[in-house]
Amino acid sequence: MRAIAWAVVVFFLVAAGRASAFADPPTTVRLVYIRAAGAERCPDEAAVRAGVAARLGRDPFRADADKIVHAILAGTAGGMAGKIEVRDLAGASLGAREISVGETDCAELVAAVELAIAIAVDPLAIGRPGPLASPSVPSPSLSPSPSPSLVIRTSGSTLVVRVSRPPASSAGPPLRVRAGAGTQLAFGSAPSAAVGVALGVELRRGARSFAVEGRADLPAERPVERGTISGSVVAASAVPCVHPGAFAACGLVSVGAFRGAGHGLEDSRQVTTPYVALGGRVARDVPLGSLVGTFHLDLALPLSRTRLTVDGNEVWSSPPVSAVLGLRLAGHIL
Repeated sequence: MRAIAWAVVVFFLVAAGRASAFADPPTTVRLVYIRAAGAERCPDEAAVRAGVAARLGRDPFRADADKIVHAILAGTAGGMAGKIEVRDLAGASLGAREISVGETDCAELVAAVELAIAIAVDPLAIGRPGPLASPSVPSPSLSPSPSPSLVIRTSGSTLVVRVSRPPASSAGPPLRVRAGAGTQLAFGSAPSAAVGVALGVELRRGARSFAVEGRADLPAERPVERGTISGSVVAASAVPCVHPGAFAACGLVSVGAFRGAGHGLEDSRQVTTPYVALGGRVARDVPLGSLVGTFHLDLALPLSRTRLTVDGNEVWSSPPVSAVLGLRLAGHIL
């Protein structure tokens, strides 16, 4: 990434003047790497260490080094950001810089962070073609045409570098597909709390996604005079979402059927009525290795109300609002 390299070097050559030991090979540093909220899916510390070592042609990280490089990645309202700061053993700052990218995919941010760390270790590394030509990182160039911006704040000033990308990625973030299954506990959609299962497929591009889910609840029973009643919901839902970091805010449109039944009654019957509901969801993703766990809370307003009666007396009716607590486990299939 030569365009990023020329922008980053402005700061670190100044920092090198304040801490000339960085220019004396072989320089070694300690690395403190943190993935804060919104950056949980970024490459781990081992991957960043390997990326820096590939650029320098050697492993610069030592536990007994006298300088520490802090690298912190986090999600922002407009994309992602990283901060790299060099400190001595006494905690004094030898230089710091920030990088922001206007997208939620952290590949570009991590590539810039790796390059910044490499230059912090050895400012002359920018002139070496080997590390900068790493095949794992696209090689953007300065371009006057509209393209994503990389903003670098250096010593109180701001430098904006326009980064052009290969045609293959000009359409924006890639489309990702993941499928999953889980369990849930529903309140208000049956005569008592109902346990159910759910399956879903999600299409996601950047910070937006669209999922199709299927839901099937086990019959939930409630005692009444001289017997019991039960009810369950089977439905399909469309779930469009936006993802600010690891959280999600979603709409919810559900269509299906409510199945009610009487048990032990003199005139026990089974009935099926339409189930249609509109609502919303809040969710939180938790990375679990190659899988993703999702906790979610749904609130729905049923557009079709159901009433169960025994001997002409109403014994249960669907409330105006129902809720679902769910836990899903999903993996990417594309």
